[in-house]
Amino acid sequence: MTSDLRTSITLLAGAPTIWMAYFWLVYLVTEVDCRFGATGTTAVTVTLAASVVAVAATGWLTWRAWRLLQTGDFNSALSLAGLLIGAISTVAVTFVGVTAVVIIPC
Repeated sequence: MTSDLRTSITLLAGAPTIWMAYFWLVYLVTEVDCRFGATGTTAVTVTLAASVVAVAATGWLTWRAWRLLQTGDFNSALSLAGLLIGAISTVAVTFVGVTAVVIIPC
């Protein structure tokens, strides 16, 4: 497996992995926060901010890789797919996070 292919596959899986970890972490942090009598919005906001930054950084890295690999081969297609999945993941994390911040979780 070449280095470009490995990078493309890693970037393709990066944003959905962060999205999945965000859902796991936000429910865990909210549960712990609610058990100790807080409203849960602070924990959700911090988790949301960290996840949006991580997914956006993955999208930026994927965009950069796509720009470097515009050769029309399989690696370029994987980088473009990773860029699109990163954009969808950013929107999904933001929408779910904003809902959790607007509606008090506890």
